[in-house]
Amino acid sequence: MFKSPSVLIIGQNHAMNFDLEDEDESDRIIKHFSEQIPNENTFKEHNQKFANELKKTIDEVEKEFPKFKLTYNWLGTNRCAIQANKDNFIEKIKKHKNFKLCQEEMDELLLCLIKFIKPQNIILTGKYACELFYTEKKLSEMKPKKEENFPTNLIPLMHFSYSSHRKENIKRLKDAINDGYLTLNN
Repeated sequence: MFKSPSVLIIGQNHAMNFDLEDEDESDRIIKHFSEQIPNENTFKEHNQKFANELKKTIDEVEKEFPKFKLTYNWLGTNRCAIQANKDNFIEKIKKHKNFKLCQEEMDELLLCLIKFIKPQNIILTGKYACELFYTEKKLSEMKPKKEENFPTNLIPLMHFSYSSHRKENIKRLKDAINDGYLTLNN
């Protein structure tokens, strides 16, 4: 955790699998992340579905924009603090009678974190994460924008856990760079 990351990625919720091939390593990472502020960058160091797709997407954008690189100056967190791997998890948990209040408290804490660390750019992955800043009903209607309350750039993307979203995410990132809504690494 550090101030002024070049990119803060906000996802949906914490995964249960941080290594696709080594369950013991995955368990070690989960334990490590639960006991202290992480000092490992899962985007750069772990063999995880979300991170692997993020790397492939960024590598493609970097071919056209060499200054746009996945670095150790990127941070990640999630809108929902509950760890799970189930499909449609958020839609299912939203039905719980205490979820709305819990979500309001998680959002308040996340917004305080954003104000404190002051990221240059925020990449929101998936509709649920995007709803922290956007009111549009469909992710396809959400466009990059400047968030004046912090200030930072907001870039809404499809979720990285699905390779089928890669082409759209590459286009959205390139458009955000071209339109001045994504500050490149120096």
